[in-house]
Amino acid sequence: MNDAGFLLQLSAHRDIARAQDDRPEAFERLRPDDDVGDRRFVLDGHEDDSIGRARPLANGDEAGDGDTLAGAAPFSSGICQQYGNTTNPNPALRALFVVLEEWVGQHRAPPPSQVPRVEDGNAVFSVPQADGLGVVPQKALGWPDIPGVTYTGVITARHLFDWGPQFDQGILTNYPPAFSGPVYPSFVSKVDSDGNEIAGVRLPPVAVPIATTSGWALRAPAFGGPDGCESSGQWIPFAATRAARLAAGDPRPSLEERYGSHDDYVERVTRAARELEERRLLLPDDVQAYIDAAAASSVRR
Repeated sequence: MNDAGFLLQLSAHRDIARAQDDRPEAFERLRPDDDVGDRRFVLDGHEDDSIGRARPLANGDEAGDGDTLAGAAPFSSGICQQYGNTTNPNPALRALFVVLEEWVGQHRAPPPSQVPRVEDGNAVFSVPQADGLGVVPQKALGWPDIPGVTYTGVITARHLFDWGPQFDQGILTNYPPAFSGPVYPSFVSKVDSDGNEIAGVRLPPVAVPIATTSGWALRAPAFGGPDGCESSGQWIPFAATRAARLAAGDPRPSLEERYGSHDDYVERVTRAARELEERRLLLPDDVQAYIDAAAASSVRR
C-alpha cells in the first residue's frame, strides 16, 4: 500500500475510534532538537497512556522538521562546529506507523512510552536563568569533555505568561506579556559516558555507536557561534585506535577498545536491531538493512 493509502486507512480508523469513545489514539514523536535549546520535556500535565504515547528518538537530529529527512549527509558540517548527525529516524517511524495501525484497528496496546523520567534516573532538569533561558549543567547531564567540542547547555525555557485578568474569557489585556511569570520545569534525557542519550528509542547507531551523536549543535565561530545550529545535530566520531584516542585526550573508548573485530561489531548491531524488532520498534526489512550496512562498513577492518 502506498503512503497516501496507509494514511487514509489510519484516518478512517481514527474516525471510528472517535465515534466509539471520543479518545483517539495518538503517538507524539519527540526528538532532541538542534540546540540543547529546545530539547526538553515540559511538566505541565500528566501522561495518559490510554490516549497517547510519547517516543523520543534518542540522539536524532531535527529530521523531518528542518532541512533533512533522513539525517545529515556524512562528514558534512555546513555552518556548524561539528559534522551533522547522520542518524536516520525513518526506520523507527515506519515501525510506529504499523504499531499505530494495530492499536487503532486491532486494539493491540503499543510499546511503553520512552520519555526520560525522574523515577527512572534518566532525566535531568534545566536551571532557569535571569535572561529567560535555561541551562542544563554539564555534570548533571553527564556530557563528557570531548576535545574540540563546545558545550553550553543552553535550553529554551517556557514561562507561564500573565495575559491579564480576562484571559479566561479570551481577552488579552496584557499584550505582549512580560517574561516575569514562573518557568515550567523542563528536563532532558541524561547521556551515557559517550554523550549518547540514555532514554528514547535507541536505534543501532546509538546502541552500538561509532560516534557521539546529539540532537543539538552549535554554530562555528565564523557563523555566529556558539549560537544554536538548527536542524543539524552532531556526529563526533570515536578514534580508531587507543593510541590515537590517548594522543587526542579523548575520554571516549576507541573503536579498537570497543569492538574486538569487525565481526564482533556486526554481531552487536545485529543483536541491537533484533531487540528493537522484538519490541515492535523496527520492521524486519529495516533490521536487515542495519545488519547489511554494518557488514559493509569499514569498522574494525
